[in-house]
Formats: sequence, C-alpha cells, structure tokens
Amino acid sequence: MNLTAIGERLARQAERWLKADLLLFHANALGLFGGLYAIFDPVATAWMPALALAIAAWHGALMWAWRGTSEEASLNSLAVGFAMTGFAIGLQFDQWWAVVGWAIESAAIVWAGLRSRRDWMRMGGAVLLAWTIVRLVLLGFFELPAGFSPVFNARVGATLLIVAVCYVLALLHQRYGDQMSDRAGPRSPRCM
Repeated sequence: MNLTAIGERLARQAERWLKADLLLFHANALGLFGGLYAIFDPVATAWMPALALAIAAWHGALMWAWRGTSEEASLNSLAVGFAMTGFAIGLQFDQWWAVVGWAIESAAIVWAGLRSRRDWMRMGGAVLLAWTIVRLVLLGFFELPAGFSPVFNARVGATLLIVAVCYVLALLHQRYGDQMSDRAGPRSPRCM
C-alpha cells in the first residue's frame, strides 16, 4: 500500500501538493512503520531500529530520485526520513544518547527548512528541539545518581550539546532567515 500510494501521488502532475496529500504521505509512512513495529517487535525487538533506518533510507532514496522532478515530493521524503531516523535513535540508544541524536536531528530539520524556505519543516525541527529539551529535563536532570561525577557525565554532555545546537540554529537563522516568509532572520533596529 505504501508503494502504491507513493506511485499514485507521483503519477499526477508535479504541482504543489494539497494538504490532504501531505497528510496522507506522512501518515502512510508512519502507519507503515507502526504496522511493522506491531508485527515484528514481539519477536524481533532488536531489529526495530534497523527497520526504522531502512524506511529512512528508502525515503532518502526517494528524495534523491525526486529532487529534479518534484521539490515538494523530495522535501516530504526528506521529512519522513528524518522522522524514521528519530525513531531509530530513540529505539537504539539509551536515554542520554537519544536526546543527543534528537537534538542533532532537529538542527538538520531546521536547516533543511531554512534552505528550502519551508516554514512547516523549520517549525517541525523547532518542535523536535523543544521536545528534546523537555526529555532532557524529565530524564532526572535534578536527581543525583549513585557514583555521580559533577562535571564529566552524560547529563552535562547532553546539555552542552543542546546548547551548542541552539547556537548553531541561531547562526542558521541569521544566515538564511531573511529568506523566510515570516522574516525569521535578524531584525534591524528601528529608528524612533
């Protein structure tokens, strides 16, 4: 069904996608992973991250194939690929590494949204970054585990990386933000 839906959408003209097409394209990919997860997780849990990466690679290949024919299809395949990569990160790594992976993924999504001048993609990356920060705080950020090392620990490393990602995003918005429809770039001071 996934392949049929993708083929049916691309058989039509390469015009801008309708909101229903966007919703169905993403729901189809997420439904594919959800269905495969429900089937294979009880018997092959260790394979779930690889399955998510396989779907991400499939959508990466679709993005590459469509880059010259349909920018909309290419960007939406990129977005699905990022989502599947996020699932793989969350399934494969422990909590601190998952937070680090999601922070880096959010920066990549925002960068892709800025480069392609797509607000929805940029906002999706911002929402993922906000979720990542919430996850960081919920990981027991204020609880000291046994054998706690004050400076050199996963908590400090993950926090520093998220701070670095925020700085990178600020630089990206400074560089590409003036091209966005909501003028996400730096503002010039107003004269009074």
